[in-house]
Amino acid sequence: MVPLHADHVRSTIDHRLSIIEHGAVRGSRSPSSHRGDRRPASSYNPRMRRLIARDDARDALASWLREFGSLSGAAAAHPEAETLRGRGRVHVVPSPVTAGERWVVRHYHRGGAVATVLGDRYLRLGPPRPEREYRVGRALERLGVPTPPHVGAAWYAAGPFRRGDLVTGYVPGSHDLAAVLFPGRSLEGEGSPAGPAAGGATAGTGTGDVELDAEGTGAPDPPVDRAAAMEAAGRLLRTLHEHGVSHPDLNLKNVLITEPARPGGMPRALVLDLDRARIRRRLGERARRRMIERFWRSARKWETRTGERVGPAIEAAFRAGYGR
Repeated sequence: MVPLHADHVRSTIDHRLSIIEHGAVRGSRSPSSHRGDRRPASSYNPRMRRLIARDDARDALASWLREFGSLSGAAAAHPEAETLRGRGRVHVVPSPVTAGERWVVRHYHRGGAVATVLGDRYLRLGPPRPEREYRVGRALERLGVPTPPHVGAAWYAAGPFRRGDLVTGYVPGSHDLAAVLFPGRSLEGEGSPAGPAAGGATAGTGTGDVELDAEGTGAPDPPVDRAAAMEAAGRLLRTLHEHGVSHPDLNLKNVLITEPARPGGMPRALVLDLDRARIRRRLGERARRRMIERFWRSARKWETRTGERVGPAIEAAFRAGYGR
């Protein structure tokens, strides 16, 4: 269980969640059987698959597991799936629950040097990452913290390891903050999320280095004012801090910026990649400062690699949004 305080979530969220064991479902296939997955069938224990989901999505996601063995396998096989490039597999598919909506299905995949050894495997120690990220995301939704809708998550035992998937709502017309500040650029080694989300190409948190924009077209210049986007990011950080949210990896790719709903309107900023986030009763000044410093280290990293500067006016917009 994610260490969230009971007064934050249990009374309003946990009774609406369901955890289902799918190993006993007759006719279900191993997750290794879906298209494009080169894992050996023996790498999964079919009796150690778990799903957690919103009530409205539970039956649909359970059906996906029965037929395809994994959520990412079901998404990959969907005839209308859009595949986003980046670390791991990210697919955007029509929601089977609500007409006109789309879901982002992200398969967890490691980054950095460890990825060459472990790939998409995580040791079975502590709460599963997909469950952690889903629960924190649902808690933030209830608190009113901007984040893509968290639909469900599943994880699968593979010997001493787990693999996992996360499903979030797609946020159309959205771009990660790095794409807004440094349009047309890509930076290896700093992952994101579209959530998770999540929403756009980086939905949900932790998709990592997704190169397409939120619509999957690869458009290099998001139509969002840079200063307005940074002001929105400042407001987001202030909201996180006021609700006691600690996010240890709040980099530019973990902030999703939505295009204004109308001409002259303001963009919104949503937080992504929540598997390591925590909700505290109160976030002290030191913890707040660490989050802000991490955010600006990410910005400086992008400046160094691209040769472009954020600039004092845009930095001032962030401070204005944060309220300092």
